Amino acid sequence: MLDTSTPPAIPDAVMTTSLTLPKRALLFILLAALAGPAAAAPGDRTWFSIAAENGVLGHASQESVAGAGGRELIETRETRLREMRAPTARITSRSVVRQDAAGRTIFIGDYQRTGRSWVRLEARIADGRAHLTRETPAGRHEESVALPDDVRFDSGGGLLAAWDPAVTPRLEFANFNLGAMAVERVVITAAPAAAGDPEGGMAVLRARYEGAELRGVARLTLDRTARNLAMTRPLSVTRLTRFGAQSQSRFGLSQRSASSMGTARRAA
Repeated sequence: MLDTSTPPAIPDAVMTTSLTLPKRALLFILLAALAGPAAAAPGDRTWFSIAAENGVLGHASQESVAGAGGRELIETRETRLREMRAPTARITSRSVVRQDAAGRTIFIGDYQRTGRSWVRLEARIADGRAHLTRETPAGRHEESVALPDDVRFDSGGGLLAAWDPAVTPRLEFANFNLGAMAVERVVITAAPAAAGDPEGGMAVLRARYEGAELRGVARLTLDRTARNLAMTRPLSVTRLTRFGAQSQSRFGLSQRSASSMGTARRAA
């Protein structure tokens, strides 16, 4: 069951604000990479806000849980959205990436509920394949997808700490996308600095391709250790950030920089 409990320091607006949108507005819940430097430290939970230009939509958390056979990287999300002349919809989800003792990804799962509707996606990784299951109230679908030997499951988060754009201007790799139930091509390049970027950090653009066709672009704001502080998708109305000071992004969307929920709670 999705754990939607939150620390007392989270502002009430995160839990109560709903956003009214035109019927054709595009919404994306933005997720920081669960694996690699962007993930929460073992035993720690990091909180994020999910917001649009004109309001906070909800919250998300990331947590790393160690066990005898490896670890689980867990992300939970809750948002409240309302289209024009429609009731507010509460969307909750829980994602899990399970790794073995050697750090190899062996399972990815995502469960999302919107009102009475729900969808569950699971991928069991074994023998060079992703064995996929998609289940909804309407039924269950299974398929198997071949994986390249060098495929990643973290959208490149584990590469950023050692990456020097001056030496390698372009990071390109295969990444498994559970939502698409397919392997995609990801390209990461340095982005121009913007107001509010942390001192000593950097910003990158991450583009996702299906073959030669561009499927999406996101701007990631990283601190000096390559931890992901904020992610903005320029073609959508939402963005995910850690709780902190407000600033303006280069794409014209609001974003918040540098501070975890733990820091904000101690300062409260």
